[in-house]
Amino acid sequence: MYYTFNDVVLDTKGFYYVRIKVSTELNNYEDILGKAFYTYIDDLRNPCIFVDLNVNNAKRKYTLGESVGIKERVMIRDEIEYYSDECHDGGAWGISAPYFYSPNYIGVGKLSWIINGTTLETKDYTTVAKYSDIVPGVYYEPMDYQEFSLSNPGLNTIMLQVFGGDYSAWTRTGSILLPRTDWPYFQFEVDLKSPTNKSLYFIVADCDGSAVITNINDPLLSPKESMQKEIGKGTIEIQNVKFDDGRDYEVEAYKNIILKPGTVIKAGTSFRAKINPAPCSSSNSNPLKSSINFTSNKEFEDKTTAENNRTINVNEKVRIYPNVTSGIVNVIISDNTIINNLKIYDMSGRLLYNNGNFGRSSILDLSYLNEGVYILKIQSSLGITTHRVVIKK
Repeated sequence: MYYTFNDVVLDTKGFYYVRIKVSTELNNYEDILGKAFYTYIDDLRNPCIFVDLNVNNAKRKYTLGESVGIKERVMIRDEIEYYSDECHDGGAWGISAPYFYSPNYIGVGKLSWIINGTTLETKDYTTVAKYSDIVPGVYYEPMDYQEFSLSNPGLNTIMLQVFGGDYSAWTRTGSILLPRTDWPYFQFEVDLKSPTNKSLYFIVADCDGSAVITNINDPLLSPKESMQKEIGKGTIEIQNVKFDDGRDYEVEAYKNIILKPGTVIKAGTSFRAKINPAPCSSSNSNPLKSSINFTSNKEFEDKTTAENNRTINVNEKVRIYPNVTSGIVNVIISDNTIINNLKIYDMSGRLLYNNGNFGRSSILDLSYLNEGVYILKIQSSLGITTHRVVIKK
């Protein structure tokens, strides 16, 4: 049995999840059969049209609103051949062998830039540069780098779609083929059925997005790479999750990680939380790793209530804990507080660290410092506070 799906167009490269359910009127339309599978759709490719794209500022992850420069390279198999193939229409020219054959396309007929399924720009052409002296009109010329703004958090797709064009009539002069402009129906025809598509993918960090994790199987907790983890979230809350199966878990956010009431980490299971503000910050010079590890040598359970949750509602203006640590220091601030500057001094008064982009990060890793006593000076929207920290390994 075969099924045909009408009005379903898969015109973007990538994986598609297809799920089919079968039901009948006899069983009150209850599902009696189900089938789910993944299928991969590649870019459409016309063998006679080659398209390549080059990015001038390629990187793994971008910030919202950042622009990328893209330059296209288009090649059409527009040469005349002495044989017929998929890019030559088989019309033989010549009285005796060897014959020669005109190409299916003589140049670019239409070009479209498509971003996240929306057509941004379309250019139509009426001739080609090679024959523009015979057939005047608008013809395709390669462009320099064009700027495209990445305006959506998540996965952004930029696609160039190229259609081939050909003159409707040709004439032979000796061994040379030329457009036959004297034919009454002569025109430049664009083949709109067989384009070549070329797609590029750009990951934009979801710096202001949030997620609530209530399931231990959430992809954001898995140490394995995934698109959800790559895109990330600004704030991640973990609520009513029990880490008790002896596995390793990790979560990473750009701004805040909040352990809500009901979070349990049992002995034998490890959990690592990390704040990585770099993709959402104009400055990536922060040498501190903002991370904390809950190891499996003891049991941890957050039994705080919603009214007295130390990660959400804090009576103190700014406080840190623990004061004696092997490296990890938690900076606790109220909901509406922003840290404008954080400095670290040794006891001689020497400035060791100065960060003016700390924002709302809440965890510091000072394990790179030697044992000793250090002073943390924190300037926030509430004022300036000074804290003493002892590094003991």
